Amino acid sequence: MKIEKNISIPAKMSIIKARTSKWETLEVGDSILFKDLKKASYTVSSILQWAKRTKRDWKMAQRKVDGGVRIWRIK
Repeated sequence: MKIEKNISIPAKMSIIKARTSKWETLEVGDSILFKDLKKASYTVSSILQWAKRTKRDWKMAQRKVDGGVRIWRIK
């Protein structure tokens, strides 16, 4: 074992930050297709919780479509 001095600690990015940072780029009219309803519903819930926490007035829509379930940002 070797003791080292003056090594900076890298910035920590939480798992939640890593997952939600892509939502910041989601614009009105953008959509995401999921193969299963459970994952789509979980994602809508997560996005809306994140939007509320970050004081964004967002609304989402979810519909069954060919190939799975699609969610849209509508506001």
